[in-house]
Amino acid sequence: MKYLILIMIMISSCHKKVEPIDGLWKVIMDVQNNCLPFFMEIKGQQVRLINSDETFDLELKNVGHGIYQVPLSFDENYLEFKYNGSSIDGNFYKKKTDITSEMKISGKRAVDSLRAMEPGDETALAGRWKVDFYNDKNEVEKTTLAIFSSTPQKVLKGSILTKTGDYRFLEGTGLSGKYQLFGFDGQMNFVLDLKVKGDKFEGNIFSGNTWKRKIIGQRDETFSLEDPNSLTKSKDQPVGFKAKNLDGTDFIFNKTSYQNQPVILQILGSWCPNCLDESKFLRDWSKTNTHIPIVGIAFERTDNFKKSVYQVKRLQKNLNLDYKIVIGSIDKDKVKVLDVLKFLENHMSYPTTIFLRKDKSIHSIHTGFSGPATGDAYKKFISMFKKTVSEIQ
Repeated sequence: MKYLILIMIMISSCHKKVEPIDGLWKVIMDVQNNCLPFFMEIKGQQVRLINSDETFDLELKNVGHGIYQVPLSFDENYLEFKYNGSSIDGNFYKKKTDITSEMKISGKRAVDSLRAMEPGDETALAGRWKVDFYNDKNEVEKTTLAIFSSTPQKVLKGSILTKTGDYRFLEGTGLSGKYQLFGFDGQMNFVLDLKVKGDKFEGNIFSGNTWKRKIIGQRDETFSLEDPNSLTKSKDQPVGFKAKNLDGTDFIFNKTSYQNQPVILQILGSWCPNCLDESKFLRDWSKTNTHIPIVGIAFERTDNFKKSVYQVKRLQKNLNLDYKIVIGSIDKDKVKVLDVLKFLENHMSYPTTIFLRKDKSIHSIHTGFSGPATGDAYKKFISMFKKTVSEIQ
């Protein structure tokens, strides 16, 4: 009998109760041997991904044997990790059509709210910068605008603006002239490693498993990018196109559509982070402006129509979008934006927003989107948007 009791005690000691996974986790993603930290707050079957001043409410799936998955907001991207009671280890999986890449992640329970790898003591990066990106041949690939601000805790926040969009929310710290900033929203993943000296900085920006660019910034409080209303051109022909409703039926838009109403057309993709920002803005604006229809035209990176519909419906559900979205094309069909929207001369960016008057003539076309992370640029967009809307009514 005493042997039986001993065996039962031994078995019990081998099956210690694992602490629930609930709580705040600081997760580190490996981006080309650089640490990209972000926070996850887990409560029951809910996960809140925290990226600087933005959050994403997601679902936690227990797939068994201590393994969990978190489907992310873009495409079919997801986090998968094993939980052992005090830490998590796994991968970030990013899918584009039929190619899936993976990046290692590991995490421990957060002990404070500092996202960066170590506290900062400098804020010289705060300000407005003209930034050149260099390719592998050391040639200027593009010129951008970086805007950063600092908090009382010496945390730096901001974004990099291009003529077609922005790098969304970046956050980090500076220590002894060296600065690191990070961004991860479920799609975009960036690590900036910079050295600041006077009115100049130099360093690298990393993303994914292979993408890397040298960047050089010059402080410039007057530099601005090209006017986003001047980049996308239209042809001298009526606005019209054919797409697919989410139920598979044809959607035909021409001058008789939405009669006597101005219309906003949004070129987007469910995979596009800047499109997510613009969609949130349009959602909020449309609540008090139901008299102006919005039609989103989604160009999806999937291999079949059914999957495209799933992705668009998922976007609508996640963002509570109630304006109409149709499918312009999918990757498998090799159909481009200009094949569908034949009235456009060129297409540069997702999103692109087309403002139509009541007679369905084009008032203006806005290329890209400067989201909430861009501060004054976002405020400037809102002012432009309101002015344009007043002119097309």
